Amino acid sequence: MGGSGVITNSPLTYSVPVTSNGVFTVIVAGLTTNGCSAYTLRADGFDCPAALGARRTANGFVITWPTYSSGFLLECTTDLPAINWTVVTNEAKADDGSFVVTNSITRPHQFYRLRKP
Repeated sequence: MGGSGVITNSPLTYSVPVTSNGVFTVIVAGLTTNGCSAYTLRADGFDCPAALGARRTANGFVITWPTYSSGFLLECTTDLPAINWTVVTNEAKADDGSFVVTNSITRPHQFYRLRKP
């Protein structure tokens, strides 16, 4: 829970902690004709961590991550710990709230990560 209290100066900010993937509601109340007739509400903060998912298919495998993680690059490497990561060039397509990349299974093993440039 959070609250700004009585607004005497503008702009006014306050913050509340929200867990990763948490859902929160903002309620603006108490606006009167003598008070604030126009306001801007902005919710911002940190980049939410994104988990990679993977599953086999008949012809290879699929890597997924949530679409709220737009702007991230999918990268791969053959060794861990990695010194060099390579951007995966297969196009990510949005499907039902997830970005999806389809790859063929190759040797040597591949390790994947998301990175925000």
